Parts: sequence; structure tokens; C-alpha cells
Amino acid sequence: MVLTEKQRNELHKAMVDYLASDDQFRDAAKALSAAFGLDDENAEAPAAAKGTPLLERKWTSVVRLQRKVLDLEQKVKDLEAERKAGGFGYAGGSNGGAGGGGPDGLRAGETYVLKTTSRARLQGHRAPVTCVCFHPRFNMLVSASEDASLKLWDFETGEFERTLKGHTNVVQDVAFNGDGSLLASCSADMSIKLWDFAPGGSQECVRTLMGHDHNVTGISFLPENPQQLVSCSRDKTIKVWDSTSGYCLRTLTGHDDWVRKLAVHRGSSLLATCSSDQSVILWNLAAAAGGELLERLRGHEHVVEAVAFSSATADKALTKGLGPLQANGAGHDAAQPPRAPQHLSNNHADQAQAGGAAYVVSGSRDRTVKVWQVATGVCLMTLTGHDNWVRAVAFQPHGKYLLTASEDKSVRIWDLEQQRCVRTVANAHSHFITSMAPHPKLALVATGSVDTEVALWAAAPASASV
Repeated sequence: MVLTEKQRNELHKAMVDYLASDDQFRDAAKALSAAFGLDDENAEAPAAAKGTPLLERKWTSVVRLQRKVLDLEQKVKDLEAERKAGGFGYAGGSNGGAGGGGPDGLRAGETYVLKTTSRARLQGHRAPVTCVCFHPRFNMLVSASEDASLKLWDFETGEFERTLKGHTNVVQDVAFNGDGSLLASCSADMSIKLWDFAPGGSQECVRTLMGHDHNVTGISFLPENPQQLVSCSRDKTIKVWDSTSGYCLRTLTGHDDWVRKLAVHRGSSLLATCSSDQSVILWNLAAAAGGELLERLRGHEHVVEAVAFSSATADKALTKGLGPLQANGAGHDAAQPPRAPQHLSNNHADQAQAGGAAYVVSGSRDRTVKVWQVATGVCLMTLTGHDNWVRAVAFQPHGKYLLTASEDKSVRIWDLEQQRCVRTVANAHSHFITSMAPHPKLALVATGSVDTEVALWAAAPASASV
């Protein structure tokens, strides 16, 4: 590199300045100043009056930049290794959308396992994180908290984007509609808020829905009718809403206590809800009455905290792993003897099977996870291993694994075909884990905790070294 005349003069002055800053090199500074053809002003100035010499400041800057370069080079190597392993990736559209199905996205039938170290830690909430949710199209993650706020993050860079304020109490759950143009949030302030997330939208609250008489703890849009959403509450009810008008269309009752969470089946009108009454209820939202209770699933010995329908790939793994157990209605339960089948009526079973829902899974404060057959209402499998309340359950979108998160601070990955835990991410957080969400298209999972942090976890194929 060839220095310009100006750069050369600045370098010479900096060298003289550095020598002159030390009294024992004052004569050397004068000689060097004369050799460079500079005036003696810098060489004669008292060292105490100069402060930190320019050359010394530039040198420390170079050291800092070298460290940053080394850190970035290591990150590039790590990302390249994960890309080659098929861990996670992005289909680089001009809108920054998250892609899937390509060489870096989730591949149907592929089995992914979480890495035991987090990819990023997102900090910004002032109270426990209650919920996390990925945007279905963009590189955006939403987190909700007991600090009554929602925060938006770019999960690709880990950068905080903005805070959404409007609720006056704990925000309990959030959910996007199918195309990501609308975000719904529910809160202990008994309200549901709808936020504009259409392309170019304001990301502001556009409507508030009121009608519950207590803490609203679960929310989801209906895939079969994207203008409608369903909520559950501590007032023991489930409500179906029209997002366009803001009206409550119908109210479902059946639980005897706080309805904690809910799950909608992506290919039918089936709804599952779980409650402090220790039960899971299956509902048919397409019934003529506007919502029919199909079956009440009992077997847990404490509050049921989480519920989820299985994916199509998980259905295949469960069917293969359970074998004849599901044919005769007998459940495989390591903690309890098999119980007699409690079949749905023929009409209800036909409705469940026609909807394509095969299994539903629930997590409870009794520290167990149960897998239920939708068509019969029978518990076919009980998974044990967590040492505290199970707070979240989720199926791998395109694989056979089930993910569970617990207040024992761990995330467990279960092979449904083999009916065993294949990986435990211990101490995933420094406090209780409250929520978890897998990305629908990428091998990426987010968890939220009482420690006020959101953690991002990358995954790689089970055959790869992770």
C-alpha cells in the first residue's frame, strides 16, 4: 500500500508525537522531526499536555479491529459448517423472507436434532418471557412478556427491531395469521389486540377485542377460516372471533377450570384445549351448533399446561412405533398399567378421522407428556423424563421428533417411533423455560424463559455431528 503525501505527513507527525510523549526520547523526537522536515512544535511540547499520542490511539484501534475480524471469520466458518450440514438457512428473496425446502431449509422427512449450545440470546425484556412466535414469511421473531410488551427481533442477525405497547398487564400469547399480515396478542388485562403486519403496514394495534371475564391465556387463528381466531381464558371459556368486525361469534364451555392453552389442527376444523381441570378437550368447530365437544381426554394428574396436534410426518412415526397398540385401543404407559379404551362415538370418530388429525400430545405439571389417539380418545404413550412442569410441546414441522420444554430448564427431543428421548439440552436457560416455538420452514427453535431472555437454537440432521 502506497501512502499519499498527506498520509505520510500525518504518520511522521504521529511518530514524532509518540516519541515526544516520553521525556527520555525527547532528543530522538527532535532529531526525527528535523529528518522529516517538520517544525519542532510537537517535539518541544510537554508530555503532560499532549494526552494519549495519536500513534498509540491508532495502534489500539488496529488491535480491536483485528479481534473483530477474527471473531467474524470464526462466525463465517461456523455458519458455513452449519449450512453444509443442512442446519438452517434462508432462501434469499428480496423481501428477506425465510425460505424452506431448499438446500438450507427443512427437508420433508429429514430428522433434525437441536444443538446443545444456543445460536443467540436476545435480551431486552424487563420481566419473564411468556411466549415466542416466528413470522411465517419474514426473518422476524415476536416475544411477549410479563412486562406487558411485545418485542420484534430479526432472528437472522439477532438484532432488536421495536417494542409494541398497548396491553396493560402480562401478555400471555401471540399468533400470526396464515400470511403473516395480522398478529394477535392476548393478555391478563382480559383483552385481545390485533396488530397490522401487512407489507408496509404500521405494526400498530388496529383493533381490540373484549369479551372474556378473566385472564386470556391462549390465541390462534383458524387455518380453515383465516378471518377467524379462537381464544381461551381463565374464565373457563373458549371464544371464536371475527377479526374483521371484532365480534365474538360463539362461546364454547366444557372445562371446569382455567383453560390454559389451545391448538388448532392445520388441516381440519378440530380444536384441542387444555385446562387446570387436568383434562384435554377435543372440539369440532365446524359443527352445526358452532362448536361441538367431541371428547374429554383424562389421564394427567395435575394441570395440563400445553397441547399440540401431530404433524403428518410425526403421524407416520407414531403409527409405526405404536404398532398394534393403537389398533386395540390399549395405551403404552411406563408409569401406569394399560387402561381400558374409551372410544368416541362412531360419529365423533368419523369426524376426527375425516379431518386428518391422528394424534394430539399434551404436557402437564405432573412432569409427563402424553400422546393421545384422536379417533379413540385413548392415551397411547406417556413420556417421562422431565424433573419439573412441562410448559411447552411442539412437533418438528417436517420430521418425526417431538420437542418439549420444562421448568427443569431443559429442552428434550423425543423419537416418536422409538418412544424415547434422544437428546436433552440441559440448562438451556438459567431459570424456568416458559415457552417454545419451532420455525415452520427452518431448522430453528426459539425458547423463552423466566430469566427474561429469548434463546435461538439451530438444528442439524441427526446424521450430522452436532
